[in-house]
Amino acid sequence: MIKRIDGDDSRVYEVRPGVYYKSVSTVLSCMPPSPHFLKWLKKKTKEESDQQMHEAGDSGTKLHHTIELMLMGEVVSPFGITDKQIFEVLKLMDNDLVAILKKPFTKDEDKKLRGFKNFMRDLEPIDVAGEMMVYDDSTETAGTLDRIMKIKHKRKNKK
Repeated sequence: MIKRIDGDDSRVYEVRPGVYYKSVSTVLSCMPPSPHFLKWLKKKTKEESDQQMHEAGDSGTKLHHTIELMLMGEVVSPFGITDKQIFEVLKLMDNDLVAILKKPFTKDEDKKLRGFKNFMRDLEPIDVAGEMMVYDDSTETAGTLDRIMKIKHKRKNKK
């Protein structure tokens, strides 16, 4: 059984008793930034870039939890996730996370959710597993997969 251990600014996984691997996210955070990212940073003030990155993180978190709800068969309103879905279905109690999830969807978030719905409709994937911790001995890294799905067939041709 793999165990995740969160630190202040990093994460490790105990993959076997006494054997610890760094998380893939922690390893990737140490990689040099891409030239495109550096170019973007030069066009922004520190406050602007921090704000945009914070908003992007919140949006990703909201999309992650919304897709989880949709995979559970929940209907999610374009106006946002309901209290019942937050507290009874997802069973979340973190006030900061709840505040993020209660915000109405932005146009960009709505577009991404419609894309996910189209993916589900067009490819009819079979849900295999979710939130699965995995590791690789050859790279001594570990992480948590959001979702594993099996595609039943090729995309339907659109005419």
